[in-house]
Amino acid sequence: MTIRSARPEDADFIASAILSSQRGHRPRGWFDIALGWPEAQCRDFIARVAVARAVSMWHVSQFLVAEVDGKPAAALCALPAAGTGPAAWHAIEEVAAATGLAASELEAIRQRGAYTRACWVQGGEGDWMIEYVATDPAYRGRGLVQALIARAG
Repeated sequence: MTIRSARPEDADFIASAILSSQRGHRPRGWFDIALGWPEAQCRDFIARVAVARAVSMWHVSQFLVAEVDGKPAAALCALPAAGTGPAAWHAIEEVAAATGLAASELEAIRQRGAYTRACWVQGGEGDWMIEYVATDPAYRGRGLVQALIARAG
């Protein structure tokens, strides 16, 4: 196993990790609900957010990847907590504009995803967070997440 910083070519893997971690044991997560699109379209949008100019909590630069035999097997995001909400929305707006999403659809995404505002606690200066932790099912039980957390700490 190797732990490394995520790279732009990991965007599809990062998108899958984000979807998986947001869903947990449920069939849908935040992106599924907010976007309201089929899974492949959601994954493509998230992959674009992962490499957008706007750096958010979904950006590849915020992720560590655990590789097994040269293949991404697990990931986690570790970043300063301050400003994560506004940065996330800037990334969504950037990708929406780049993909030609109508303003009405962007507003619908904002409204469908607004339910998280009631439970999101914005961190302050000096606070860090770990989010979007996921392991490819084929690689579970190998201690990858523990290794990622140890590296992030």
